[in-house]
Amino acid sequence: MRKYRTIFVIFVCFIFLTGFSVQEKVNSFINNSNVSNITGTSNSSFSSAYPSSYDSRNYIDTFNDDENQQTLNVCWAFTSNNVLEAYLKKNANVSYNFSENQPGYVAKYIGDISSVGGSNSPYNLLKYWTYGLVPVTETVFGTYFTNEASKSFNSYMNVSNIDVREAKVINAFRTSYLLTNYSESSIYYEMDNYNEQIKKYIYDNGAVFSIIHAKFIKKETGQEYGWCYNDGSLEESEYIDTAHAVTLIGWDDNYVYTGSNPAPYRGAWLAYNSWGSSSKYFYISYYDLSVVKSLFGVSNVDANPSWNKSYIVTRSAGAKSYSNDLLIDYAVKTDGSNLYETNRFYIGDDNENLDSVKFFYLGFTEGSTPSNLRFRITVTSGNNSSYAIVTPVVGINTVSNFNNSLILGGNVQVKVEILNSSSLDINDLIYTMVLRTTNNVPTKKIFIGDRGNRFINQLTNVLGFDVVTKNIDAIKGNAYTLTVFDEANNNITSSFSVYKSDIISNTGIIRLTQTQSLDISKLTLSLNIDGVNYNKSYDFGTNSGGGGGENPFTDPIYSFDSSLSVNELDSVISVSPGFTAGSLKSKVNNGISKVYNINNDEVADDAILGTNYKLVIANNGNNYTYGVAVSGDVTGDGLVKINDVMKIATHSIRGSELNTKVLLTAGDVTKDGNIKINDVMKVATYSIKGTGL
Repeated sequence: MRKYRTIFVIFVCFIFLTGFSVQEKVNSFINNSNVSNITGTSNSSFSSAYPSSYDSRNYIDTFNDDENQQTLNVCWAFTSNNVLEAYLKKNANVSYNFSENQPGYVAKYIGDISSVGGSNSPYNLLKYWTYGLVPVTETVFGTYFTNEASKSFNSYMNVSNIDVREAKVINAFRTSYLLTNYSESSIYYEMDNYNEQIKKYIYDNGAVFSIIHAKFIKKETGQEYGWCYNDGSLEESEYIDTAHAVTLIGWDDNYVYTGSNPAPYRGAWLAYNSWGSSSKYFYISYYDLSVVKSLFGVSNVDANPSWNKSYIVTRSAGAKSYSNDLLIDYAVKTDGSNLYETNRFYIGDDNENLDSVKFFYLGFTEGSTPSNLRFRITVTSGNNSSYAIVTPVVGINTVSNFNNSLILGGNVQVKVEILNSSSLDINDLIYTMVLRTTNNVPTKKIFIGDRGNRFINQLTNVLGFDVVTKNIDAIKGNAYTLTVFDEANNNITSSFSVYKSDIISNTGIIRLTQTQSLDISKLTLSLNIDGVNYNKSYDFGTNSGGGGGENPFTDPIYSFDSSLSVNELDSVISVSPGFTAGSLKSKVNNGISKVYNINNDEVADDAILGTNYKLVIANNGNNYTYGVAVSGDVTGDGLVKINDVMKIATHSIRGSELNTKVLLTAGDVTKDGNIKINDVMKVATYSIKGTGL
């Protein structure tokens, strides 16, 4: 991101803030209070650890260029790169020039935006940092361009060598909450504490990512810098769509703006903009209504990470923003109770050393999170385990202080537990998780892992497999080959509809959907990726879920009535509201069936099913468990009400509210694989009329 001086038209960059409500700010309290004669940061009893004014430009050279996003809405990429470049310059004295185009390609590929120059949520940016997919330098990706260029897949989807290990979300100063918990005189002290957080990140690390409303940026004649202040005269609807990302690079507790529309009190943040020489720098009042929830700063960035393998699991599995199962099925997340969850990573039958676990912690609203909340992260491989205790920050966390060096291979379990609260729900805490390992063997390798398949000889039966690569670049699904053979070495690939996901962060999936009847007892998968061949055979008589008999395909352990909607790969059964446990059990052929509620208590046959109930089928010494998804019921009470509508609506915007396969199935009432406004409307109609699902 270096000098772009050729264009003089300002293009406002828009940030998606839908789903994250604009927060009430300090000005709304001050203008309606009787407190007067406020100067500086308003509270004489507060002693700051930082100088009254500070400007990062006096210490690092990161913020001198005329950055110009031109016709693209990528202020979010400019601002995030500014924050990283400032950190690395100030803490490591190394200058980087990251590409503002590459994050757009990542965002478009994942499905967060429709074009590489589109607007984006800053929370998505934190997601990319968690995954390790951004940034890359302009040396790698090319200098800034405004017309979408053809770029190879692995040029923008390989793991970045810049690891953002910790980034903290700084929530907006919410007077509406504080006024119910503090006296008026305490509000100012709390504000000074709040400002101290932001100052720390700027002072220690050079910059903070912030969102403002561009509606209020003013550039007036005779003023050295512009000014951003919302005096509250406009309705929110008049400025809500002008969200814009800028970089906070300093402050002045005594700054007084003398132009039009001034704030009533002293003190402002210094902002660095991406509109070229126009409004290059401006001040944002401490007492501004227009700085919204999304502020964050980085406190740990590693340009030479010790890990060399990365495996991803995401909480928003199956959400609309993840096309083609990318970043979905690399691990299986299961909830234990509301206090812990376990994520399964398949990393291949190749021993590696545990380096770290990285996760994105969402946090809670004020007043509901214990100040000393702690997690225990336990990593288990085979019979060995290692754990670490962490006090998480809201944002990106990296845990590396495990109590021993663990050798990993095959299936690896990562368990997250809440240690000091019995009232919190782990489902509201962790958005996504990444496992990092070290393995210095440079040989290219491929592994295939069985995803707990149950083989039955019927059309549309789906078999799923994990694919893990070592030392192979990211690759599109259509760029590698899969061939399926029977026990006589006949090519039977045409008997399946084959889905191959793209391979990213060493991992992907394969799905085989049976399209023809087969009389076989074994199949072999032959995979070729980047010139590396790997074969793996599955014997139906001995493989998990294979059952007995000479031909398990023609002698299934159990089966379901054809009228029942069953997703075999994800073990989810979809039913309509009002469906009873007895009706569900009557749809199972062979085996002994029982139904359990969310407390793991067996329910009677006349019990109305709720989402997250479980059907357990016992047969031949094995238990087979299916989650129950009641259409429209995402709260688990078996009913479809307004709270279900609101939760589905939130997910349609944020893509993270429904974070298990069961909940996603319950919310997708149109059965198109996505949760959109038409799902919201159908559930809303049912909640009123009782029909339509």
